[in-house]
Amino acid sequence: MNEEPRLDAQEVDLKAYWQVLRKRRFTIGIALVAVVALMVGWTLMQTPIYQAQTKILAKSRNSAGQGDLLTAAIPAFSAFTDQRDVQTQVEIARSWPLMKEAARRAGIPIKEGASLPVTVEGGKDNNVITVTAKSPDPRKAKLLANAVAEVFVDQNLNANRSSARAGRIFLEGQQDKYKKQLQDAAKAVRDYQARTGAVGLDSATQNEVSALTTLETTRTATIGEMGAARARADQMREVLGRTDASIVASTQITRNPQIEGLQTKVTELTVTRAGLLKDYAPTSLKIKEVDAQIEQLQQQQKTLVRDILTSKQVAVNPAYTTFLNNLVEAEGQALSSSAKIAGLEQSIAERKSALRRLPEQQFRMAQLERDVQIAEKTYLVLQDRYQSMRIAEESTLATVQVIEPAVLPTAPVSPRPMRNLILGLLLGTMVGIGLAALQESLDDSLRTPEDVEKEVGLPLLGIIPHIPEPEERSLLHTGTLSGTAEAYRMLRSNIKFLSVDRAPKTLMVTSAGKGEGKSTTAANLAIALAQDAKKVALVDGDLRRPSVHRQIGIPNNAGLTNAIVSGAPLADVTLDIGIENLSVITAGPIPPNPAELLDSARFSRIMEELRTIYDIVVFDAPPVLGVADASVLGGKVDGVVLVLASGEVERRAARRVVQMLTQARANVLGVMLNKIQERHGGYYYYYYNYYYQQYGGEGERRKSSRGTGNGNGNGNGNGNGNGNGSAKTRKGLLGGRGGDN
Repeated sequence: MNEEPRLDAQEVDLKAYWQVLRKRRFTIGIALVAVVALMVGWTLMQTPIYQAQTKILAKSRNSAGQGDLLTAAIPAFSAFTDQRDVQTQVEIARSWPLMKEAARRAGIPIKEGASLPVTVEGGKDNNVITVTAKSPDPRKAKLLANAVAEVFVDQNLNANRSSARAGRIFLEGQQDKYKKQLQDAAKAVRDYQARTGAVGLDSATQNEVSALTTLETTRTATIGEMGAARARADQMREVLGRTDASIVASTQITRNPQIEGLQTKVTELTVTRAGLLKDYAPTSLKIKEVDAQIEQLQQQQKTLVRDILTSKQVAVNPAYTTFLNNLVEAEGQALSSSAKIAGLEQSIAERKSALRRLPEQQFRMAQLERDVQIAEKTYLVLQDRYQSMRIAEESTLATVQVIEPAVLPTAPVSPRPMRNLILGLLLGTMVGIGLAALQESLDDSLRTPEDVEKEVGLPLLGIIPHIPEPEERSLLHTGTLSGTAEAYRMLRSNIKFLSVDRAPKTLMVTSAGKGEGKSTTAANLAIALAQDAKKVALVDGDLRRPSVHRQIGIPNNAGLTNAIVSGAPLADVTLDIGIENLSVITAGPIPPNPAELLDSARFSRIMEELRTIYDIVVFDAPPVLGVADASVLGGKVDGVVLVLASGEVERRAARRVVQMLTQARANVLGVMLNKIQERHGGYYYYYYNYYYQQYGGEGERRKSSRGTGNGNGNGNGNGNGNGNGSAKTRKGLLGGRGGDN
């Protein structure tokens, strides 16, 4: 069982789309050329933009070689230079102050708050930061990219050294202070000895003074450490305040009951340790046990401080945790130092009480000696710390490094002609297709055989290809076989197939309006019917604008109007044009009342007479729209062939023509679609073309050879001369222009 393929209504008809594209290819081509031309013009008007790139590696502190040295020097200042998140570094590089400084170094003027043509991007899978600068001047692009990288590295180095620098400045001030104290204390000893004649202290007193001096020196150093820790903590709070949207307030850590309890224990243990030092060495097991207890309490303090500070946290960004750890470390060290100072002060008070029991002169001398020793030890410790801090500051490296400086660009990155050309081609194609679709949706004319069958509702009798004007007249004198001739033969065959039981004796060929080729169709249809061994009469029934005589090239002195009005015999107005079986009756003089003549009884008798003389009578009628002639004549003939020119008749007009003919009781056999372009013909056009190439061409060659052999062909292509042929009998089918009626 054979099943015909059925297309769903929703299925895309690619063939129909392709036909639309072919039909509107000129619109698409014009749109494509216009868009590409605009794109090319726009590209040529653009200022070339050059791009330069600098690549920066964001390193960790350990890879920068600075962490261990700074930690060894002063552990309190090491946390600030820990590794920063790459994205944080990118945001720093994008900041306005950095860009402003970079523009200044590159010599590029910039207004306050304005942006530079610079982008900074961090790598997704690596720690490489790319700085991209663009400028119409390639030299400026290079300078700007390198300037941004240079300022970024400098600021990173300054930020990394800021913590060590703050400690160095603090210790520098303390060093000057205690140096003066040492000088004053030594001078006081000399002055006292000179004034009183006092001598040096005995060994026991000297040991007691040394012990007191050690305690006071330790206290002074601890006070310095506590000050540095608090300064560092304040700095961390400031950094956290800038890093986090919320303000990190200075939490009242020292007033927390738990912290106060821990501080009291640390103080007690510090006093105990100072007392044990009278009898035990610092490396003894007893002292180490006390040190372990103090360290454990200090760790508990750090944990508690972290919990307190974290409770104030609102949001965490990539750098927040690092800064928070630094703050915890600083606060913990400050608390530990505070507790240690309290214990040291208690021990110092006990030592001072013991010294007060000495004689007045020895006690005063002991005080002065103590002041000298304290000042000397403090000064030496601070000097050592100062040198360590200075070394740490100088050895601190940047955590970012330029690994690929920008070079002078040689070619612009914008505009990109090839990319713009491709975009223009794509955009032009899209615009062209869009315009083609718009044209197609707005086009109300009948163009294709499918349009005729769908909109008119009549059978398609055939299609006639569009004939270029240079070829029009040549068809009149060529042989009887061509692609156009085969189209008219198909028209003849289709009319026969529609009327197998009762062949029409009279046919009317008409159209919706003028210029659709009805007269050419009527003439060529008559010739095709005559070549089928039928006795045919071609009658020009267009009494308003007759054109059959012009098509054939004969005079119009007398014709149909003479027969109707003056009763002239048909034989007197019938002409032989040299084509076998074909006679022609022209329109004759143009009357004032064509419709009345066609509707007259005399015309009806003439039609009956023509029926008896000829096998088929073909009438060339006026267009249907505008005049009633075609409707009148259509009601009298056996069949009507409606000629519609492709692309020239609106759908509404075609439907109106069929309605008018139907109301006139005309038997409309079907539609002949004329002047169809190859792109509109679809498979119909292909069929005619294929048929002619496969059969018509070969037949033409055979008939031409036979006709040449006997020299008396009869003009209908039979090639079996009958003795009465002439040169005129070799006339082929008539070619008609678009302007023919």
